[in-house]
Amino acid sequence: MKRLRVRFAKETELKFISHLDLLRTLVRALRRSGVPVAYSQGFNRKPRVVIAAPLPLGATSTGEYCDIFLEEAVSALDFQARVAQELPRGLKLLKTFAVPLEEPPLPSLIAAALYRCSMPGGLPLCWTKKIEKLLSCSELIVLRHTRKRGSKKVDLRPFIFSLKIKENGGNNGSFLEMLLATGSMGGAKPSEILSLLGKDNNNELYNLHRSALYFRREGLFREPEELITT
Repeated sequence: MKRLRVRFAKETELKFISHLDLLRTLVRALRRSGVPVAYSQGFNRKPRVVIAAPLPLGATSTGEYCDIFLEEAVSALDFQARVAQELPRGLKLLKTFAVPLEEPPLPSLIAAALYRCSMPGGLPLCWTKKIEKLLSCSELIVLRHTRKRGSKKVDLRPFIFSLKIKENGGNNGSFLEMLLATGSMGGAKPSEILSLLGKDNNNELYNLHRSALYFRREGLFREPEELITT
């Protein structure tokens, strides 16, 4: 058995498909490509394809990852060439590399995500001071709603690593860069940060892009391919 890790992009054409639909799209492309995907055991066998972390609906990304288990060895180059031609417009494979089988599950390793938020009319001028105020708070309590558990209070402050306004350069205006905790240990949603800044959570009013997912090792954030040795 072989384990490949794929970095891929989800572009504008597919930004409104759900996490489950994205998984189904990947699985269909794998089947059409003919690569020997491994299946889980048991009565309801499923392709062993694992996406690192759900992407917020309406967001684009160039920093998504998934692990794909194969029954037989296939080179990373051959895999990428065969699968890429079966993907729909808006879904692109950026890099493929081998991963040791004994490495922990991909979702359990993800600790942070880097987002960029821009707006057609530019960011509100008051956001600089609002961000300073948010970062100076010891607590940022929000009410989070879930289907199974109802409503609960969550302190977002420990999950915010960085909030910065940066310039695009030229006449392209500025954008908000957010480095937020995500994964099995908890995290903050970009929509929650925007709500604290006074922005309506209608994602047609802003552009959200996830550019990276990170592991955390020895106090530093690392992109997944930085830590792989085969």
